[in-house]
Amino acid sequence: MITNLNSATQIIELNNIKILTDPWLGEGVFHNSWYGYPPFKKKNLELLNQIDFVYISHIHEDHCSEQTLMLLDKNTPCIILEFSEKSIKQKLERIGFKRIIEIKHNHKTHLSNEVFITILAADNCNPEICNKAFGCFMVDNKKGNTYQIDSMCIIENHDNVILNTNDSPYMISLETIKLIQSKYNSIDFMLVGYTGASLYPFSMIDYTNEKMIEARDITKTKGLNQAFNFIKSIKPKHYMPHAGTYLLGGTNWKLNKYSPIPELEEAKEYLNKKLENESIKSKCVLLNQGESFDLKNNITDYIDVKKTP
Repeated sequence: MITNLNSATQIIELNNIKILTDPWLGEGVFHNSWYGYPPFKKKNLELLNQIDFVYISHIHEDHCSEQTLMLLDKNTPCIILEFSEKSIKQKLERIGFKRIIEIKHNHKTHLSNEVFITILAADNCNPEICNKAFGCFMVDNKKGNTYQIDSMCIIENHDNVILNTNDSPYMISLETIKLIQSKYNSIDFMLVGYTGASLYPFSMIDYTNEKMIEARDITKTKGLNQAFNFIKSIKPKHYMPHAGTYLLGGTNWKLNKYSPIPELEEAKEYLNKKLENESIKSKCVLLNQGESFDLKNNITDYIDVKKTP
């Protein structure tokens, strides 16, 4: 069962074990500039009381919100990749979490009740990839850990395999994708990012209106194509675009007209058309807040957002 809460925050349930991913329930992050949309409904807070584990992919506030983490039981085990840099671990300790589980890259780990998680560094723990992408000075990495900030995970039982790519950049993830392909013949459900958390073109103060619109459309297409490349490579049975439903708030609200983030229906239409052209039969799933997709029966009670009052 996949239950959508907000952006990259979902509840993945297998064998009655519930894993909350990348907690951010839409309050202002990044200096009160980002807000989840649609706003999180307080009635759904009760879902947080049933969580068995929390998985956090990386340190960014829209995936690791302190305000949201404060709402959780501090005895809940938090699962993270064994990063070389310990920012997430230190943040969780400061908030008061008592059980922080660091898992090595590509180490399949039993959680409970025959449910397993494998966390994969976006760069496959290859320091040369990190160095080429970011000019990282840690090229003498001897521990085999990652200095990348992004990770993805596979959550599975004996019946289903779920892949969550989070914010992992496609080009940095090519080795990791090959690793996944070598380990799994089929992915039942994939959560895939369809946009980039970019300041561009929001931060361009010298662009004309026409240049801003042009940059918006280019950036939007770039994010959608990254999602397409992930889907094309993995060919999951079902996929769900996620990790991108937010608006700018505060004094920056007028910049939303230049937002490079597609509406979910727009993303579905774009991706399905490209997949159809490639004869790829992956099916798109869209969920409103609090709605679920049943992996066993492949059904959802999805309601068209545009028709909802």
